[in-house]
Amino acid sequence: MQTFKLDFRNRSAADQLHICEHAVRSITRLKPEERGDVELDKLTATVAGVRTSFDRVIWLRSELKMEIDQRDGRLRAARAQVTSSCSSVSSALNYDPAAMLGAGLVLPKPRSPVGRPAMPDDFRAEPSAVEGEARLRWHRTVRRCMFEVELRRDTDGESGWKHYDGNFRQSMLVKGLESGMKYWVRVRAINAHGKSPWSQPVSVRAK
Repeated sequence: MQTFKLDFRNRSAADQLHICEHAVRSITRLKPEERGDVELDKLTATVAGVRTSFDRVIWLRSELKMEIDQRDGRLRAARAQVTSSCSSVSSALNYDPAAMLGAGLVLPKPRSPVGRPAMPDDFRAEPSAVEGEARLRWHRTVRRCMFEVELRRDTDGESGWKHYDGNFRQSMLVKGLESGMKYWVRVRAINAHGKSPWSQPVSVRAK
């Protein structure tokens, strides 16, 4: 039995709606005997409902952006006024830390050196939907650092680790894996103070 599919896969909502509307327009132009058992009124109403929802989402996004811009502008003004007011209070108290704390002012904490990073947290790996690829994710333990990833095939043994790539993000897409092969991967953080220990290896099998 033959089946028919439209190319909706990996397309945006706008592209999927465009495909639906184009198909409805094409079906509408057909003769009644060429439409088979298509319920044209129901089909048209369904796609029109999607268009209404789609246009409303665009409008809501525009409204949300305006609200965010207004909020950010008000927040900047509030920060400036509060900072100026707290500065005046601090001056009146002769910048005495005890008196400032007693007045309810929050004093800035002294910055501590970052130091050598700890190993990344919550390291995990999973095959992606694309053959021969895997997605790696982790959490950083310091703000400014880059990450280095190594991998080895399950058959390479403990000494088979090879550098794959490095970046500043908390995820990485590994490509070029052999389909069906099990791999081990690990990650470490690097900054100006040194390198973290390697994370515990995790396994992933390429699709």
